[in-house]
Amino acid sequence: MRNVDKVGGLLLVSGACSLVFQTAWFHEFRLIFGASTLASSAVLAVFMGGIGLGNAVLGKWVDRSDQPLRLYAKLEAIISFLCALTPFLVGGVRIAYVAIGGQESLGLIIASLVRLLGTIFVIGVPAFLMGGTLPAAVRAATQVGDVARHSVGKLYGLNTLGAVIGVLLGSFYLLETFGTRETLWLACVVNLGNATVAWFLSKRFSG
Repeated sequence: MRNVDKVGGLLLVSGACSLVFQTAWFHEFRLIFGASTLASSAVLAVFMGGIGLGNAVLGKWVDRSDQPLRLYAKLEAIISFLCALTPFLVGGVRIAYVAIGGQESLGLIIASLVRLLGTIFVIGVPAFLMGGTLPAAVRAATQVGDVARHSVGKLYGLNTLGAVIGVLLGSFYLLETFGTRETLWLACVVNLGNATVAWFLSKRFSG
């Protein structure tokens, strides 16, 4: 149970950071695409779709790893780096979107497709990698002496609780206090710290 508690703490933090990222991305993309339902839906679809695809693809890779917590740490570190770059990528997408005339020139259908492609370009890869973090953490905590994996529910619950905390903290405090990009970069720093803790814990788990 000690391993489950430690990994659960990591998942709580990563869940919170992930939803802070998503909340900040909503605000970033509104500066380009506006606050329309289609624009918001593009961010949500790419975020959730990326996580789902990452879970399906990376989950199989995680099962073959003999150091899943170290893999989790690497994924978290890469996610932190990529998320820190997203404000600059959003700026590039904004320039391209304005250059081609936006919805007035493209029409609703083509503009919606461009929004979707721009969103995939900015957040698709980090969202995909986020999908691999939960399977890696679960595998690290339950791979020894837990054939039925009774602790999986607890780990999923902590990750979900972290997501709820991230939404509330990001929406009602961080964005209002620090601004969109500063909030996103703060979450990157916290997530990178979480990756560092996971890396050192992985040495104990394998020891």
